[in-house]
Amino acid sequence: GLSAARMDFFMQGNYQVQKNKLELSAGAGAGVIRSIFQGRIFPQATVRGSYFFVDKPAIQFGPTVSLNFAGMRLNASNSNIHFWQQYYAGYCLTAGKRFKLVHILEVGPMFETYYIEPSATRNTVGTIGYSLQVGCRYAL
Repeated sequence: GLSAARMDFFMQGNYQVQKNKLELSAGAGAGVIRSIFQGRIFPQATVRGSYFFVDKPAIQFGPTVSLNFAGMRLNASNSNIHFWQQYYAGYCLTAGKRFKLVHILEVGPMFETYYIEPSATRNTVGTIGYSLQVGCRYAL
């Protein structure tokens, strides 16, 4: 799917497992703007849990929580490294049977930690982040 976050647009693939109304997923992806257009690899990993209190054959809706981790080197000499940790909550909506359209909206605290070498200085700054995701799934 494609997600718009505070720091980039991300293309991401996920694997989901659903048991009753609880769905757990894990995914990995990369920031589109920084990875493709700026030539810097910007990976992101996500772990998400959703509980669908509306769980019909053609529609699912419920709250979701996720942990997202991303990191990248900001300069060619690799002396400036940034990491982002995001702790989000929101909702997940899916529509369809085997082929599903997915919409997820989440907000929550986001922390940016950056290391500056050679002094090994570490700074962490917190703010409110968001993620708006649109994608599709195919259920096996």
